[in-house]
Amino acid sequence: MEGWIIYSESENDISPELYEIERFIEVAEQKGIKVKIIRPEQFDIVVTRDDNKSVLLDGEYVPLPDFVLPRMGARTTYFALAVLRQLERLGVHTFNSSHSIEVVKDKLYSHQILAQSGIPVPKTMLVKYPVNIELIERQIG
Repeated sequence: MEGWIIYSESENDISPELYEIERFIEVAEQKGIKVKIIRPEQFDIVVTRDDNKSVLLDGEYVPLPDFVLPRMGARTTYFALAVLRQLERLGVHTFNSSHSIEVVKDKLYSHQILAQSGIPVPKTMLVKYPVNIELIERQIG
C-alpha cells in the first residue's frame, strides 16, 4: 500500500506540523505502508477524457497512490484543492476530502452549514463596506 502526504512546507522549515508528519511516516513504516511527502507545487494536472494518465509529479506521469493525507492547513491554495479534487475523481481515498477543506477555509460558510444542521453557532454577520455600525449593534450587540 502506498500513500501520499501533501504538505505545504519544505522539509527544512520548522513548524509544529513537522512532528506530526514524522509520526505519520514512522507509524506507516511499522504497518508496511510506503508514504511519500509531496508539495502541491510538484503536481501538474492534465484534464482529458483519458483521466487515468492525468497526474504528473515532477513532470512525469506516476501511478496513483491508494490514499492521500492533505496536511496543508490554512496554506491550502486553490491549486492544491484542484489537485485533491482530481485525485478524488480518479478514485484515490483522500482524508480529509477537498470539500471538507473548502468548507473549513470559509468560516462564514462553516457557520451556515452548522446552523442549517441545528448546531449552535455564535451569532455571525456578513457585513459590507461601508460598515453599518448601528445595524451590527442592533443585530449582535
